[in-house]
Amino acid sequence: MNKFPIKILLLVLLSCINVIADDKARLIDQLDEAQDNLERLIDNNETVDRVNGYISVALIYAKLEQMRTAVTYWLDAIDFADTLENSSLKEQTRWQYAKFLMSYQAWRRAQEVLDEINERNMLQNDTQKVQWHLMYIRITHETGRSEYAIQKLQLLLKNTILINAEPSAELNARQLLGELYFANNLYAKSVATYLELIQNPTFKNIFSFEEQTYIVLSLSKVYRAIEDHENSYKLLKMQLNLLVTLRLHLTEKLSYVSLMREIAFDLINLEEFEEAELQLNSALSVLKGINTREKDIALAKVHFWLGELHLKRNQEIQAKLFFEQTLNVLSVENDNELEIKTLLRLGQILFDNTQSIDKATQFFKKANQLSRESQFDFYLLQSLDYLSEIAATKKIYEEAYRLRDQFFLVKRRLDLSEDRHQTMKISAPLEQKIFELNQQIMSKDKTNKMLRVELKKQKLNFNFNVLLLIVTVLLIIFIAILYQRHLKIRIDKNKKNLTLTKKKLEELSFKDPLTGCANKAVAVNVLSDAKKRADRELLPLSIAFIRLINLEQFKERWGQETSDFAIVAFCQHIKNNIGEKDTVARWSHDTFMLILPNSPIENSTNTVTAIKQFNASIVIDYFDDEQNAMKKNDLKVTTGVSRYLPRRN
Repeated sequence: MNKFPIKILLLVLLSCINVIADDKARLIDQLDEAQDNLERLIDNNETVDRVNGYISVALIYAKLEQMRTAVTYWLDAIDFADTLENSSLKEQTRWQYAKFLMSYQAWRRAQEVLDEINERNMLQNDTQKVQWHLMYIRITHETGRSEYAIQKLQLLLKNTILINAEPSAELNARQLLGELYFANNLYAKSVATYLELIQNPTFKNIFSFEEQTYIVLSLSKVYRAIEDHENSYKLLKMQLNLLVTLRLHLTEKLSYVSLMREIAFDLINLEEFEEAELQLNSALSVLKGINTREKDIALAKVHFWLGELHLKRNQEIQAKLFFEQTLNVLSVENDNELEIKTLLRLGQILFDNTQSIDKATQFFKKANQLSRESQFDFYLLQSLDYLSEIAATKKIYEEAYRLRDQFFLVKRRLDLSEDRHQTMKISAPLEQKIFELNQQIMSKDKTNKMLRVELKKQKLNFNFNVLLLIVTVLLIIFIAILYQRHLKIRIDKNKKNLTLTKKKLEELSFKDPLTGCANKAVAVNVLSDAKKRADRELLPLSIAFIRLINLEQFKERWGQETSDFAIVAFCQHIKNNIGEKDTVARWSHDTFMLILPNSPIENSTNTVTAIKQFNASIVIDYFDDEQNAMKKNDLKVTTGVSRYLPRRN
């Protein structure tokens, strides 16, 4: 952005701040003057003027946004009025207090004041009774019971109380009914009510021009809700032409600006861009001659619609400039709805420029926050839609799903109920118009239903896909866990088998598998160690070889099993006849080796002689009959003993 527009924005902002400061200073001066006047009235013991003095101070405090102090002065006014014998003053003070509370949306407190008015029998005539009912019905609507408020108002319009009341009472009731119909999206009934009100012969005599303009603008909003911009434009143009014929005072100027702004809105929707720009520029010219706080909000709205105009023309740079000017004005004023709309438009412009998505996100988040605080579900829906799309664009899918769920929750709140567009009984000249409106609304409602069905289908499909994905993931995790457990069991089993095999292999590498005694490799190592020890300690070492000389014939005669048993028994016989430090090893199939460390030759000879007795003492328990007893003499043992004597060096 170049320097010139920045200077313009700063000048606009400074001018707005100066206007606010001037207004506040003026209100403080008025407050000082009103308080001085009140003190004077109290000193002079005035009555009626003293009540008005309390009220004047309360109203100024309210404009300064000091509501607690304002309410205190209102209560002082009521308490003082109650001390007087003037009953009309008591009624008038409470009526004004109730209207004051409603203007600041203190609905519960206003309802309490109205109940007090009714309990004190302060409703003197039918006009006051109608006014009381209308105020109570509006409070009922504002506190969330709209349908009940409409029913009460319809019954009031049929009540004979309106016959004796002033003509303005019925028109005020119909104006409120039109507003309630519109608030509940009963557009056809709202149009019918407003048209009956405007076509009433006493309409222009009873309502001031500002009130007439307000009603016309209200009807224009209903037309726009059903996208009938042509009728809205004609209606506003007629009111604007009527306004031009009058002398423009300050309030009329603001009404003039409002009408031109609303006309521009319809022209933009009718794509009459040049005429719309002409109307908005005319509104800016009128606003130059106004220097009040209300001017700033009007100026912000005109800037907003100039931004809308340029946005429709695809002139995004100019549109962005006007929207930024709108935000600058709203930074010192308070209009949440306009600020939300402006933030959404700026976010939309920046979102289309993919290089400014982060800045657009900031605008949408602020609009989302303000929409929640102000309970503007329609704008909340738009902000959620954009934020979810941005999250999806950034591939933050979890955030996108969360925002989409919020979107559908808000969407359900905005769905229209089935009975909102029922037609009402009206005069014959308006039946055709109402029929056409109902047809438009039904067509739109049908489209909305189709969209809702499609959205529901998409959401169901989305939920089903998510559920299927979750089930699939859980199934994969479950299978993976089972496979992991199975794999662990197999690994543990294989480890155990491997350990046993290793142990068995180790045993086989050191032991003879049949007899369990040492094998030839171990015998060589033991003999080598025994020799080294004998050399080192100069101890005698004896070595004996023992052989079963006819083992093969024994095996051929009596079989392998008997032969193996005989060898095992012979090995055990040898072990029973040697010492703990002696070693027996199976040297070959039929030969055993004895290593006898630190054993003199005499001891070795005795050991071998004992072993040779095996041929007479083979285990007889193995043979269970006398016929086989002869087997014990079938094995013969031969032995050989050698001695190793180390020498001193």
